[in-house]
Amino acid sequence: MQRLSMDPNALQNARNNLVQNGMIAWQEPLYQVLSLDISHTAKRSMEQPLSLGSILKKAREEAA
Repeated sequence: MQRLSMDPNALQNARNNLVQNGMIAWQEPLYQVLSLDISHTAKRSMEQPLSLGSILKKAREEAA
């Protein structure tokens, strides 16, 4: 049964990026969403929407 409309390579790349950025833990067949460090999270005005790419880029920068 396929649950995502995503090819296997795209899923693997997305999963690897989330693991590398410390956002999920994965050991087949289980995923765990990891908590984010909220002490460094600054509140932003949501005047304009943010793209997922910019959110992930900021998360990578803050993790480094």
